[in-house]
Amino acid sequence: MTAAGDCMFKFMKSEKGVTLIELISSIAILSIILVSFMYFFINSAQYNGVSADKMNAANIAREVQKDFKEDPDKNLALKNLIAYSRTSAATTISKSSYPDLHVTQDIQDNSGLLTLTTTNQTFTVVVTVDTTGDPNVDLSLSELHVQVKKDAKLVSETYTYFEN
Repeated sequence: MTAAGDCMFKFMKSEKGVTLIELISSIAILSIILVSFMYFFINSAQYNGVSADKMNAANIAREVQKDFKEDPDKNLALKNLIAYSRTSAATTISKSSYPDLHVTQDIQDNSGLLTLTTTNQTFTVVVTVDTTGDPNVDLSLSELHVQVKKDAKLVSETYTYFEN
């Protein structure tokens, strides 16, 4: 055996065990390391939940836009609502007047801005329709502003135009 090997062998042979202080300090160091890793895991799980909400809300907003443009019943109901709001002085329109829109609250008309509210899963979808028209855009178009909220906090929003 070499000198280094003999020295190592003697060291290992004379080792009787670890002291209580060494054991407690190694457990403390290991605990500190594990707690820091757990913080990262908890943080990433929370971030994943928020990201999932944002993704679901964006998909709901796109679906609402698509429904108004492609669903013939919703399309016609919104066109009729816009036409009615331009000739009526009513500030509140009963949700039962336009059942194809599937709104959960009465429709509000605030000087040409129609507000339609519905609930989808855990989200509240608020669609604002600007019936006054933008002078820079064709007057046969109405702007749709779709907001998706969760617990009254805005999660996603999008804009599009709707042909009257």
